Parts: sequence; C-alpha cells; structure tokens
Amino acid sequence: MSSLSDKILAEKQQMEKTLTLVSIKLESNQLDVYEVTAIAAMMSNIYHGAENILKQICQSKKLNIDSIDRWHRHLLVAAETNHIISEYTAEQLMVFLQFRHFFVHAYSSDLISDRVIELSRLLNETFTRFFEDISGFIEVG
Repeated sequence: MSSLSDKILAEKQQMEKTLTLVSIKLESNQLDVYEVTAIAAMMSNIYHGAENILKQICQSKKLNIDSIDRWHRHLLVAAETNHIISEYTAEQLMVFLQFRHFFVHAYSSDLISDRVIELSRLLNETFTRFFEDISGFIEVG
C-alpha cells in the first residue's frame, strides 16, 4: 500500500495539472459560458483534491471526521485546529468549499461568470499556501 506521502504527492500532482489548465484558460480575454463552466468544474476538482489530502492526513493522525454531520466544514476546522493548515489557508479553503457546494447543487446557467473568474484568480495563491502548509507530510527523498 502507498505511504501517506505517496498519496499526497499523487493528489498534489493532479491538482497542479488542473491549476495549470485553469491558469492557461484565464489568460483568454473573453470566456464563454462553456469555458466558465469548465473552470468552475476544475475549481471544484482542485478543492476536492485538497479535501482528499486533508482526509488522508487526518486519518493518519487518528482524527475521525467522516462520521460527523457537515464533515466537509469540520474537516477544515480540524485541519486548522490540529495545525495541519494555517488559519489563513482554512479561511481561503472555506470559500472554495462554499463554491464547491454551490457548484454541485446548481445548474451551469446559475453560475455568475465574473464571480467564477474572480474566485479562480485566487486558486494559485490559495493552493500554493495549502501545499506549503502540508509540506511536512511529504517525505523528500
């Protein structure tokens, strides 16, 4: 079975590929509804990757998260409380959690293009900090 570090690195690699795709698309001057929807889906994917990593770390620390109502939010609180991520990162991830919740339950026609683009411009900073926060769980070598 893969080590925690291997699992984190595999998820991180997928997240970084998706971040690159979003960054490239954001260089376009005008995005149509299909491109905005694709960016929204990729943002949801990236956030989901962060949750996967945090769940793996919490499991390794024997923190039980899955059985709790509203576990998505509780995961971020537990990760911050247990010094897995910083308070700032937790706050930023909460914004993406709220967006992911909206995205999962909405129709693409409900997306507000300007809001999706605005939020997607926060991806690189947010997830650079996230990766820095979790770097202690990745074995180098």
